[in-house]
Amino acid sequence: MLASKEGPKGEDDPSFFEADFVIDAVRWTYGFELGPTRVVAEWIHSYPRGHRQVWMDRDTSRAEVYEWPGNRVKDRAQLVRRTRPNALLLSTAGTDNHPQLSALFHWFRRNLLLINPEDEREAREAFTTAALSGREAQRIKDLLVGRGFGHHRCEGHSRGEESTSACAVPPVRCRRSSVRVAA
Repeated sequence: MLASKEGPKGEDDPSFFEADFVIDAVRWTYGFELGPTRVVAEWIHSYPRGHRQVWMDRDTSRAEVYEWPGNRVKDRAQLVRRTRPNALLLSTAGTDNHPQLSALFHWFRRNLLLINPEDEREAREAFTTAALSGREAQRIKDLLVGRGFGHHRCEGHSRGEESTSACAVPPVRCRRSSVRVAA
């Protein structure tokens, strides 16, 4: 599941991107915020057995830009040194074939398709219609409902607003979603 937040804002405001995906039965969240000239924030979380583990949190508004809770990531100093301000740490890790993070990088290489909303529109609409009426239809709908599309998105990421509603993803944080899905 990939989310991005775009809206009426100035060209200097950062753009937000976040993806939730599963590798070897473990859920991962990877996200970043891009400013006009640099990466403003970047984070990697895993959820083994449903409990969030923060692997890395990059935030340029802090004196210590990178936080590495626990000792999960090896060669942290080298990753930081080799990552340019306008580059994603995950890209550096993938380029360096980092033993722990390159699997995440390669997941994106294999699975992320970037498309223009108007390119091949008819083919994409046909694919989506077939997927939503095929044998994976209930799984897709459950995924979308579980992520709260059309209502709100609950996240474990600390950049969101506190949620006052019940949410399936602890700890409860909420961000309004601009994505709408018809049921």
